[in-house]
Amino acid sequence: MAPLRYAVQWHLTGTAERQRRKSQQGKIERYHRSLKNVVKLEVYSSPWELERAISHFVEHYNHRRLHEALRNVTVAEVYEGGR
Repeated sequence: MAPLRYAVQWHLTGTAERQRRKSQQGKIERYHRSLKNVVKLEVYSSPWELERAISHFVEHYNHRRLHEALRNVTVAEVYEGGR
């Protein structure tokens, strides 16, 4: 399925936010590079398999991976006010 048709079928839209700091773009690019490095290790036979792999990455990144820049806590802990 072509990417545009897939996006339309699932009502996916892009967002553009105003950049507040120069370092934000670098952080977003680093996140995407980490995602690509994990997801591209497999060959997916359907969009749903790819979607599942991305979901697993996001779950791990936000709830299990300790981030050195956040004093070795997870993103979820910071977001939820735990630290």
